[in-house]
Amino acid sequence: MGMSRLEVNLRRLLSQCENLAKEGHQKDWRLDKPTAAEKVVAAQLLSHGPTSTSDTITKEIHQKTTSKYTKELRDQLFQNDKVEASEDNLRHRKEKGSGEDLDVLLKYHHSMREKIADNMLLMVRNLKEQSQLASTIIKKDVEVIVLSSTAEDKEIEVRISVR
Repeated sequence: MGMSRLEVNLRRLLSQCENLAKEGHQKDWRLDKPTAAEKVVAAQLLSHGPTSTSDTITKEIHQKTTSKYTKELRDQLFQNDKVEASEDNLRHRKEKGSGEDLDVLLKYHHSMREKIADNMLLMVRNLKEQSQLASTIIKKDVEVIVLSSTAEDKEIEVRISVR
């Protein structure tokens, strides 16, 4: 069976990393941490070993490795701060600018809501005016129909009485 697309991509990535490691002219290069997607692919690609062998050590290593990756992925998913602190041993500072950005964003959304509310009020007023205008037109039409029907009834009575 041929390699899947994920396997091909992982092998390409590994070969690129090996080539970077072999090049000696860059002394301060550092490989980035694997992303969550790469860890998922690595956990899926771990070989289960031949099923016919009953080598418990291989199975234990496989189970420990998969459980380690699964735990790391779970911790990343739930954003456990303990895992981050233990992995890179760095303190992370809170950004001061994010509060200002949040205030600007909240003001923008508030002004947009006000504009939307004003537009909705304008549309309701226009709808009310149009419905009142339509109501008066319909009332006039009903009056015209009533007048024409009464005039027609009188004309019919006159014709009947003439005969």
